[in-house]
Amino acid sequence: MKFNASEAPQEKYIAVYKDFDVGTAKVPFELGRDTRVSGNAVKLFVIYFEEALNWRGTAPKEVKRILQAEIAKRLGRSVVTVSRLTRELHNTGWATVKPTGRSNMITLHGKPKKRRSVH
Repeated sequence: MKFNASEAPQEKYIAVYKDFDVGTAKVPFELGRDTRVSGNAVKLFVIYFEEALNWRGTAPKEVKRILQAEIAKRLGRSVVTVSRLTRELHNTGWATVKPTGRSNMITLHGKPKKRRSVH
């Protein structure tokens, strides 16, 4: 399941995917116990998860577009905070973020992925 979060012309799109079973339709409970992840980052994960679950595209490659400002509004935080929390999810392994021009492709993970350290 995919969706895009976008803002005005200069704002970025976000497409979200999940790499775990959709049949359960539950946010991983381990996320709530991960002390590296803030409460707002968990809320953002839930919003992304909910958007991905609610999206029913007609074609496999079709992507839903949603304003990043709408995500910020739902979270009750600024667009800058949404970007910071998305990075937090990426840095803790709960999401993979791949910049693609004006878009960010985000994959949500059912378990945190190990990040390769750069030495």
